[in-house]
Amino acid sequence: TGLAFTQNGTIFTTDGSQADVSAAVASATNGCTVNIPAGSFVWGTNGTSINIAANIVLRGAGTNLTTIYLAQNGPTYGNAIIAINAAALVCNFSIVGTNSGATAFSTGGTSGWIIANINAYDIGGSSATGYFCYVGNSYGLIDNCSITGDNGSVELIFGRGPTNSWQTADSMGTTNAVYIESCTFGNQGYVCDANSNERFVVRFCTVNSQAKVDGHGKASN
Repeated sequence: TGLAFTQNGTIFTTDGSQADVSAAVASATNGCTVNIPAGSFVWGTNGTSINIAANIVLRGAGTNLTTIYLAQNGPTYGNAIIAINAAALVCNFSIVGTNSGATAFSTGGTSGWIIANINAYDIGGSSATGYFCYVGNSYGLIDNCSITGDNGSVELIFGRGPTNSWQTADSMGTTNAVYIESCTFGNQGYVCDANSNERFVVRFCTVNSQAKVDGHGKASN
């Protein structure tokens, strides 16, 4: 097949290239782990994405060991380089988006996903179209991440909620929200923008800039 990944039971080991990781993720089923090795890799070239459709773990070797550079022509807005469409855990690597308007993560459809222990630098670029995470119609957790923006207008975490969100009972204290917790934000940009019926809980975070927590009223869309 020309692909480098190997499988030992539920553990997939890749060479870190986007093509190899994407192939391993496509082969993995619920409960599997796909490992990204130490090294530096460019993902998202020509708008390409990795689609996570099973409840797996996608794990780097550590934030100081595995670095993913967002391609200059990577996917933007609701399209993302790592599209999470399952109750998956993505963790333990760094992302660098210098001068890239690409979106690192998107989530949609299935709740229960977790993005944890990610260090993200210079998200957004000069175009301010990039996002750390573009949340669509799902709930999950962004935990213990360090995120810096590269533009004052960049919305680091953006959300569009379920269409019936404003017609349902208050969900505070339940899992029906995007929890952004124990994260550190710096440089420029919005911490988050809860738009179109989205429900965000921001807690236990450190904001080392004049970034704002933004939201829109129930009549806006």
